[in-house]
Amino acid sequence: MAWARTSAGFSIPEAAKKIGVKEEQIQAWESNEDKPTVVQLRKAVQVYKRPLSTFFLSEVPRDFTIPHDFRRLPGEVAFIYSPRLRFELRQASERREVALDLYEELRDEPKPFPLTTTISENPEVVADRIREALGVTYETQCRWRNSYNAFREWKTRLEALDVLVFQISGIPSSEMRGFSLAETVLPVIAVNRGETPNGRIFSLLHEFGHLMLRQSSICDFEENGYRADQDERTEQFCNHLAAETLVPRRYLVDEPLLRQASPGIVEWPEEAILALSKTYCVSREVIVRRLLTLGRTSEAFYRHKRAEYLAEYRAYKEKQEGFAENYGRKRASILGNFARLVLQSYYRDRITLSDVSGYLGIKLRHLPELERSLGAA
Repeated sequence: MAWARTSAGFSIPEAAKKIGVKEEQIQAWESNEDKPTVVQLRKAVQVYKRPLSTFFLSEVPRDFTIPHDFRRLPGEVAFIYSPRLRFELRQASERREVALDLYEELRDEPKPFPLTTTISENPEVVADRIREALGVTYETQCRWRNSYNAFREWKTRLEALDVLVFQISGIPSSEMRGFSLAETVLPVIAVNRGETPNGRIFSLLHEFGHLMLRQSSICDFEENGYRADQDERTEQFCNHLAAETLVPRRYLVDEPLLRQASPGIVEWPEEAILALSKTYCVSREVIVRRLLTLGRTSEAFYRHKRAEYLAEYRAYKEKQEGFAENYGRKRASILGNFARLVLQSYYRDRITLSDVSGYLGIKLRHLPELERSLGAA
């Protein structure tokens, strides 16, 4: 009981409130002075998010190791793992283990993750390797038209390298924008579904950088966040790599808008920033940041525009509240290729419908919509 509570990230007062008992009762269970009733145990199972059978094991199971925390240092959010974040980290790892078992059942093998780098490499060179591996050319990127299409395209191309991509709901962006589990086979990237599509695209490629560095990570992407020096250099590298992959320098400097503009211009009109963001299907902040990197704008202009875009993002978040979404479509969006693998295993009679429901966390009545969303036959 003590292991289940602490590994889930609850204090004794928090656990008591969630389960609906007094704090003394939790302490009595954990000191083996008393045992929960069946009803109380089932409630604990729901709160701690562990299978009921776990509580009858003869010893504490070996638990999931939390990835390295690249978020800002104490006083901000680093080293704080909410119960929800702990659960999502653990669940991503468990889904990966299920996926490995399903591949074995299907007598198939996922491809080893092929790309590596170090933070001493030039991000422009590494970004070229990424775009080549993903099959993304300038012409391809320009055809995506909008950020929703672009997110789906980047995600699909990462999944084609046998990267498991999940989307996480219910965690504020201030706590986590993305995390990665850097395994050599079936590595995992998770992005925060509360972000805009442009924000999620950047998260995908930032975390892809961590996979190439062979570093599991939890990130918020803020630079100059009072991290340890090595962590700060790593985050700056992954940010630079993501930006260079999305908007390569060699393409940006050749854009007519830049070639025709005066070299001394530092305050770019909003319509020019917007036009470039539509060309590359990225956020306007990424464009202004790239202009800063190229020496084509000032730090003051970048910070001014960043504050402006952040205010717009907050307004966007408020509009999203209460938005109703089809449940099957939502699960398809969250689970991606993992859901396809589960359905493929079911179609080939390797698992049961009950297994499908359990692995996907979905009631069977929602399955047809999930299949349609994935394009499954």
